[in-house]
Amino acid sequence: MNDRSQSHDRVLTLLCERGAGEVLQTLRTSGGATTFAQLVTCGSRHPGRLLRALAAEGLVSRSVSGSWDSDPGLRAAFTLTDEGNELAERLGRLSGWARQRTERDHPHRRQYWLRRWV
Repeated sequence: MNDRSQSHDRVLTLLCERGAGEVLQTLRTSGGATTFAQLVTCGSRHPGRLLRALAAEGLVSRSVSGSWDSDPGLRAAFTLTDEGNELAERLGRLSGWARQRTERDHPHRRQYWLRRWV
């Protein structure tokens, strides 16, 4: 497996982690920087670890310098990189497609999509 496909595999694995989609969508819809305190409420059990992994893949950056090995503090601000923003936009479109399909084929599941991605 080459480096690019390994990176894709790592990103797909990250997206399966609890709260990853919510973190990306929160960063995308915030219109700018989002603090660590705001991201803690997105549903990830370990938001610091998740943000470090997203940053390692070039999807997220933060306002404070220093090591990513410790939690950044509640006021540290995070933003999506261009690549992270592109991924979040694509996930948003995929979510919209899935929501429309679910509403059409399984109207009783509508609440799941509204809670998860909106």
